[in-house]
Amino acid sequence: MKRKVLALMLSVALVGTMMVGCGEKKVEEVADEKIEEAVNELEEAVEEELGEAVDEPADVVTGGWTVVEGESKAEIPAEVQEAFDKAMESFTGMALTPVAYLGSQVVAGTNYQVLCTGAAVVAEPVVELKVATIYADLDGNAEVLSVADFDLGVYAEEDGAAEGEDLAGGWTVNTDQPAAAIDANAEKALTDATADMTGATYEPIALLGTQVVAGTNYAILCKQTLMDAEATAHLVVAYVYAPVGDEAAELTNAYTINLADYNA
Repeated sequence: MKRKVLALMLSVALVGTMMVGCGEKKVEEVADEKIEEAVNELEEAVEEELGEAVDEPADVVTGGWTVVEGESKAEIPAEVQEAFDKAMESFTGMALTPVAYLGSQVVAGTNYQVLCTGAAVVAEPVVELKVATIYADLDGNAEVLSVADFDLGVYAEEDGAAEGEDLAGGWTVNTDQPAAAIDANAEKALTDATADMTGATYEPIALLGTQVVAGTNYAILCKQTLMDAEATAHLVVAYVYAPVGDEAAELTNAYTINLADYNA
């Protein structure tokens, strides 16, 4: 088969040589027919060799992280929940509760990333946000590869965050279940803050945390869709400041989540 592929590649390359000495019109007529015929045969040979169509790219690039798509990203798919539960059977030192499914990576099996609330198994645990990377092999086994910090305070200041109210206290992680149930006040603040935006839309997924200042800061996991030709979508943490009184809410930052940052 490899010889056939190489031979066909050579035939495509020689078409131009075959045209030498012909008139310009002859070249155009013969080239259209001969080159198309040779290329079609080459594609068929490559498809037979690889076992897949050459003009149909895979949905997931092996080794790369793919952000989950759909309208209910906070809901954990059955296969991800199964892998998560299996991995938790042998995981010690921290209690993890899923908040939202972020994405997957195809390896010899599948890696899943899940945003969680986590607390060390101690007398007075402090609840924090974590990204757990779960590996599920092809035999139904699963394990935790890594648990990375997801710091709302740090992300509030990255990606060019706007200067806002002085922070009077730290962030309080939302521990309500289900976490995907957006607080009505938070959802209204996000809607008001993005109502007049023309560059992107924000679909709320889960309320991650709050911070009491001269008003309230909300950290909301969202699907951000850019208003470009491709409707490019990202997972972001939208930071919204809702002042006391009748002043308008403000989007102070949108931190783009890069799944590779939390890879094992």
